[in-house]
Amino acid sequence: MNAIAVREEQPQDEAFLFELYASTRQEELDAWGWAPEMRTTFLSLQFRASQSYRATFPDAEFQIVLLDGAKAGRLVVHRTREELRVVDIALLPQHRNAGIGTALLQRIFGEAAATKKPLRLKVLKASRAGRFYQRLGFVKTGETELHLEMEWRAPAVPVVEPVLPAAIKLPLRFDVARLQADLARILAEEFVPHFNTAYYQGDWSAVPLRSVGGRTDHIYPDPTAKNAFADTPLLARCDYIREVLATLRCPQQAVRLLRLKAGSVIKEHRDHELGFEDGEVRLHVPIITNPDLEFVLNQHRVIMNEGECWYLNVNQPHRVANRGATDRIHLVIDCVVNEWLREVLLAAAAESKKISDGQAKPLASRCASSC
Repeated sequence: MNAIAVREEQPQDEAFLFELYASTRQEELDAWGWAPEMRTTFLSLQFRASQSYRATFPDAEFQIVLLDGAKAGRLVVHRTREELRVVDIALLPQHRNAGIGTALLQRIFGEAAATKKPLRLKVLKASRAGRFYQRLGFVKTGETELHLEMEWRAPAVPVVEPVLPAAIKLPLRFDVARLQADLARILAEEFVPHFNTAYYQGDWSAVPLRSVGGRTDHIYPDPTAKNAFADTPLLARCDYIREVLATLRCPQQAVRLLRLKAGSVIKEHRDHELGFEDGEVRLHVPIITNPDLEFVLNQHRVIMNEGECWYLNVNQPHRVANRGATDRIHLVIDCVVNEWLREVLLAAAAESKKISDGQAKPLASRCASSC
């Protein structure tokens, strides 16, 4: 799947929104057999009526869905103290049935589960979308003459996921020279000092490539923020990093370049709900590192080489000391665990265990024969 992002709707999006709305009525109008001019008149009237969403839900979040930076759809979400509601979700025909709608809803599922609120929507009875929502776990809660009311709630008993090692190297390898070429396009002054000054000594800073609201000055991946994560203008400079993100076929939230300058130290700490069992994981891709860099996770040193991709359970206590003469810079990606990422992590964990067991057996055999 290509890189999915969202941004706030803008007045200049009206022509696209009309095109999108018209595409959702195409099958219906084909069945009626109307002439082109009649279609245009009808669609114009109906489109204006559909824009009443803004009057009905004035404080909803109206967003344009982007696929590799190009407009692909629309997402409207309304939040209250009692519920989350998908007011509208639509994609252009060429982007349907490609997993994009599922990925967008998975992000909202995470929010609904975290806030313990139901996620609700309504769908036309004649629409095939009803079956799509049923497959995702929505259930019918009511109906009108035209619509079905549907609701999704997080399972009362969470699914118990397998316990993974705290650190796993994934079977992904990225081009170090191209990563470093992208890094060279970022100016030194565009690194933002890390907000948690109690956690480190020296210089720890970040460049947000995806952030809450797409802001270049916002490096905190706030899980409670109202605005969604969106690409920042800085990501547009990084052609290869965008390829890397597209390789990860899962929803992505915060994406940052994290720099720990030579001689700097990050003190031992834990992050919050960023493990496999939480449904969101943090991946590290070293771009620049050195042999004297010490990353200690749960009392074990993890050696990560440039271009590798690592899952680290940062819920566990971890610390970093850059004792080398060069800066350490990682591409750090917060990902929602979907089926693709789950399979990659489980397969990598199984392979890691197989290698570990294979290395251990000869030692055990030698001990048995000599003791």
